[in-house]
Amino acid sequence: MTTLVWYKRDLRVHDHGPLHAAALLDEPVIALYVIEPEYWQQPDTSARQWGFIDDSLRELQNQLRRRGSDLLVMTGPVTGVLAQLKAEHGINRVFSHYQPAFRPRTGRRRLRSMARIARTDNPAVAPGARSCWPRFWTAVAWVTNTTSPARTRR
Repeated sequence: MTTLVWYKRDLRVHDHGPLHAAALLDEPVIALYVIEPEYWQQPDTSARQWGFIDDSLRELQNQLRRRGSDLLVMTGPVTGVLAQLKAEHGINRVFSHYQPAFRPRTGRRRLRSMARIARTDNPAVAPGARSCWPRFWTAVAWVTNTTSPARTRR
């Protein structure tokens, strides 16, 4: 069994609830960041923002490597990336902070699609998540004020 920790905006190891919850399971963890071309084509994104994200991803990768893991960075629609990883690694859980979709009308559809692909019942969600999230996932693990895991399995 493999757990996926899907990084979005909270690119850190310290006090990261989803990573902490995944590490407690003592099973392989894949840390993932998805570069979504559709997002980066929006008029309110910039090269400066990408530079910040790129620097943050490099630091996150270093922090994960010090803990025995690594960061997988993939490009494409999230649903396609999740489907590929499920097929290749047998992903059985997806842990992530909740983040509203950048196109609200498609947000619910994407969540339903991702839930079907991952067939997961154990997402980790940041406190204060909007109430629509639990309807698309079977169960929610609320994890707050956590410490950094000393080690994650690869």
